[in-house]
Amino acid sequence: QQLREARDADGTLTAIWDFLRRIDAFATLQGYHARLIDAELLTEAHHTEQVWQHLIRTLDQMHVLLDGQRATAAMGIDMLTAGLSAIELAALPPSPEALLCGQLGKMRVGQIRALLVLGLGDGMLGSADTSLFTDAERAQVEQRTAANLGMDDTARAQLARLDVLQALMQPTEKLWLSYPAATMRGATARPATVCAQIRRIFPGLQVEGGTLDDGSEQALCAPMPALEALGPALRAAMEGQALSDPLKAAYVSLREHPLWREALDNVLTGLRARVEAEPLPAELADNAPDRRYSISRLETFAACPYQYFVQYGLRPQPFEPFGLKPNDLGGWYHAALEAYTRAALAMPGYPNLPRAHSDALMAEVLRGLPVEFAHGSLADSAQAEALGLRARHIATRAAWTLTQQLAQGAFLPSSVEADFGIGDAPPLVLPLPGGGSLYLRGRIDRIDTWQDGGRQFLRIVDYKASPTARTLEGTRVMHGLQQQLPIYMAAAMQAVPGAEPGGLYYFRVHNPLIETYDKDADKIEQKILGELKMTGLTTTLPEVVAAQGRADLITKDGEIKKTASAATPEQMRLLIGHAQNKATNFAQRIGAGDIGITPVRIGDWCACEYCKWRSVCGIDPALPGGSPRTLPKVKLKDVLTRLEEGNA
Repeated sequence: QQLREARDADGTLTAIWDFLRRIDAFATLQGYHARLIDAELLTEAHHTEQVWQHLIRTLDQMHVLLDGQRATAAMGIDMLTAGLSAIELAALPPSPEALLCGQLGKMRVGQIRALLVLGLGDGMLGSADTSLFTDAERAQVEQRTAANLGMDDTARAQLARLDVLQALMQPTEKLWLSYPAATMRGATARPATVCAQIRRIFPGLQVEGGTLDDGSEQALCAPMPALEALGPALRAAMEGQALSDPLKAAYVSLREHPLWREALDNVLTGLRARVEAEPLPAELADNAPDRRYSISRLETFAACPYQYFVQYGLRPQPFEPFGLKPNDLGGWYHAALEAYTRAALAMPGYPNLPRAHSDALMAEVLRGLPVEFAHGSLADSAQAEALGLRARHIATRAAWTLTQQLAQGAFLPSSVEADFGIGDAPPLVLPLPGGGSLYLRGRIDRIDTWQDGGRQFLRIVDYKASPTARTLEGTRVMHGLQQQLPIYMAAAMQAVPGAEPGGLYYFRVHNPLIETYDKDADKIEQKILGELKMTGLTTTLPEVVAAQGRADLITKDGEIKKTASAATPEQMRLLIGHAQNKATNFAQRIGAGDIGITPVRIGDWCACEYCKWRSVCGIDPALPGGSPRTLPKVKLKDVLTRLEEGNA
């Protein structure tokens, strides 16, 4: 009530002071202090002595910060809470024989007999917290305001190193330094530079430890180092190496010790461990007669069944820091290109538009899109706004690239963001062996159509916001890691009976930089458009290839070049059928409870590379079954040939 009635800073602080008097705060602290003294807890008693002093100092700081203005009750409580939360009690030794623990460089203890320092790894000393301003910004602010903003990052780092060196000079009898030989991930770690400096001063110093030396009894003097030593030693014993007598004695001691027996059992269990996952029981597996999956889910299963199980079965919710994520920006690009395409198709003469008209149309489209991000990532900081500006440039470039590609051929968009199996749109239905059906759902970024007499050809285009070009890879297609485009074509042909496949393509949403000595703007533009050509698979029908604006793939004799990524109509049909067979096969394995820890490796790429669930599966190449499943590289043309031969 007093806080609410306060009219200035004095009234606010008086209300808090009266409250402390009413609850006898000082007397309560004195009582705590006396009881701690009686219990001979001298360090805790000394801490209690400091609390009242810090409390008074916090009230003084509040008075200065309020600058005569009253604080609301909530503000006063928040300020008091923040001040008390920041209190750090000094750990001064209450007696000559005290053992003091603290952070190196932040202890003020005077002269001490011995100092033991842990964790002197490279980069652990001399680092200072970075400030809000960079050094350049700090200098600029100080120049304009004539105000001193304190030490910059470099000065604070130098002061921190000086504090460390002063601390190392305190002991009068012994100085013991320890540094890790490896990181938590097993990589080699270097000692801090101060270790090398001390060794130069005292060249006769000997480095001890690091590994368990020769397995001597001195190294096995405590349960934890003995347990750590037994792990690799027992593994070596399983491979035929003899166990030393000290290690045998350590094993017996740990086995007989009631507190360490369980830990030793865990080590033994780890020695017998395998990287494997038993199939799910029937009551837990997704084995309903009719099942509904997206293409991306099935591709995840193809990459690693266990990754699929965790992501779509267990469905953990990892902490996602606030910020713009790749999926957010990808969705934004899709929305921009969808709106642009719909608006452009309504314009007379499209796609034969000048660059200025295309850019103006996309600018109009983009004015309506940022609303979705007004409270999100594109408006929360200057950095995010800069990223948003870059995204707008990329979207504008993508719109012009799309327009140019359409203008070079006869195919035109007939559907954008076309759904199947979502909402009222019918799914792609595939029969499952043994009964039941697989209902596939998805969203096709763009379907282009071209009429040639009585024939209708479809072209599937999938947008990829990636700095590198993506194409159909034979190995991925063969093993079901790339079934999106063929399945999309199957869904589009289901919606347009009698249509024939014309091509499966990836459209790269990017604004690349190219290396050139040309200064001619038109030539530079042509090189950029060449860099952004759609990649994928086209039909071998020359008239269809020409209608797609890809005359560069046709020889003078009117044939498709041998270097072109092309498939005959029959091969295209077999490829679509292969993707559908893979989808039903994966659905069967999911229904059978397959959650095997069998990530795929293709060349340098591995399904574990960006997997968020590696800590869940515990995959480790050092354990049996812990190596990824390596797939041999196969060219797409060879895959198409195998499909014709029935060997895929």
